[in-house]
Amino acid sequence: MWRLLSHVLPVSQNVHRRIDRVSPRCQRCEQENKFEVHAFFYCPGSRAVWFGSNVGFRVEELPLEINEAVRHIVQNMEEDDIRCFAYTLWELWKERNEAVINKKRFHPHKVLQQVRNWLMDQNVQIVQGSQKRAPQAYQYHRHGWQILIDASWDNTKASGTTNLIYKGGNLVAMQIARHDLNDPFLAETIAMQEAINHILNHMQIQPHEHVQIFSDCFNLVQAVNEEDMQFVQSWRTQLSIQSIIQQVRDMGDKITVHHIAREAIGPAHELANWARRSQQNYQGPPNLIRWPSIQQARRLHTGFFQQVEEAPP
Repeated sequence: MWRLLSHVLPVSQNVHRRIDRVSPRCQRCEQENKFEVHAFFYCPGSRAVWFGSNVGFRVEELPLEINEAVRHIVQNMEEDDIRCFAYTLWELWKERNEAVINKKRFHPHKVLQQVRNWLMDQNVQIVQGSQKRAPQAYQYHRHGWQILIDASWDNTKASGTTNLIYKGGNLVAMQIARHDLNDPFLAETIAMQEAINHILNHMQIQPHEHVQIFSDCFNLVQAVNEEDMQFVQSWRTQLSIQSIIQQVRDMGDKITVHHIAREAIGPAHELANWARRSQQNYQGPPNLIRWPSIQQARRLHTGFFQQVEEAPP
């Protein structure tokens, strides 16, 4: 951002000012490039990126001077939106360089996918303006069910999922599975889907009991609670989330999905790693002989519930 606003990035116009023989025309679209903002916003490939981005603004309304354009965009943004905007600029610049220097095709969807991956890694909430929903108060249901879910994934597409199932804060069952999945977001989604299927098929939920599912994947929690899949690219992930949304609807107010700090679900993550590496599955009561570390996770204490973040609900 500093280099961009200081006019030192080597876009065609800046290079032309120093070396006359270099054409000021855009090296991607060959249009007359009379202003620096063209490379990042007005070039057709850049327009396509912003059209598909979560950062909302109208390119045609931007001033032609880059500092004024950036000021126009960020003036009413919150911090997370500005971070997303800046990271999108960075990925757009890298893809532009691949097109100009290495003569590769410019792919707007690649830029957007890189930004979505970063958002999932950072657990950044990007919700525009009035669409942002006020956080709802979290309430611990003492006699209900609590389910901690997590997933582990590596670039061989191997993944593991875990559900730690509690009744009134006491660990009563575990479900661990190994999969081959295309991306980490899909792995988190499958972990939640497995948890809900287990609830429906194996638990006898009483009329007065409530089920609470805890995940450290903010975008998954948001997608389920807001029924918003703006981050979801994989068709399989979309189908799985749609299935989860329908199951949550069918259960009415008996089930809620919550975002929680990673530290709170450490044991679930350790077991997901075990499933991914060992290629083994397990379902049943806690096995302290097999996993002695589960001893420290036998009960959910007050500190656990204090780590529920202000996310839908």
